[in-house]
Amino acid sequence: MFANTEPIVNVTLPSHILIPDIYFIAGNAFMIWIDFLAVRHLQPIIGFIQLRILLFLIHISISLFFACPSQFLTASMLGAPWYTASYVVYFADKNLSFRESLIGVGSTLLIFQEQGQSKSADTTTKHVRMQGLAKMARGVFKWSLMKSFVDPWLPDGYSQRLLMIDYWTMESLMLTATIGLKVYCIMGLVDLFMGSFQFLFGISMIDIFDSPILAHSPRDFWR
Repeated sequence: MFANTEPIVNVTLPSHILIPDIYFIAGNAFMIWIDFLAVRHLQPIIGFIQLRILLFLIHISISLFFACPSQFLTASMLGAPWYTASYVVYFADKNLSFRESLIGVGSTLLIFQEQGQSKSADTTTKHVRMQGLAKMARGVFKWSLMKSFVDPWLPDGYSQRLLMIDYWTMESLMLTATIGLKVYCIMGLVDLFMGSFQFLFGISMIDIFDSPILAHSPRDFWR
């Protein structure tokens, strides 16, 4: 029954425009600067809601039409610019400078813990560094899992294959789940980066994509 159901929206999108990694990163960073300037100078002219709709459409267009050779960067740039831009726009609306806005974005990734009276600063820092090593190990495990277990299950050209088959078939469901697991494993590189930062500087970093597959709610997913 469902296997023969036509999609509600059936639009053929053009292929991504591949650009070098450094230009892809620079372009997304430049867009965050544009977001900040737009809030400061365009919002009084076109209005609060209209500006955010415009910025939303621009960010969507970048994700639809541009990509880079690195799978990790392409996947990261689907979410990271949205996260950063949302906070930059918020802080810009509070009349903070661009530098202060970026510092505010960075502070959202940190965990400020009050040190208990029974624990010394050295003990707390050591514990934070050990947690950083654990994050690094988790990132290495996710990447190894992807290379040794997930990738062998994905056929060549799996993204095109997924679009060609009926979306209620078992193959489609399994392929979708496997691609989701691959994206989760790719983001293990974020664990590796943030764990390295935490280990080197002794500053607690928030857990991103800790265990989303086991999350029981959207709030739990992003904890």
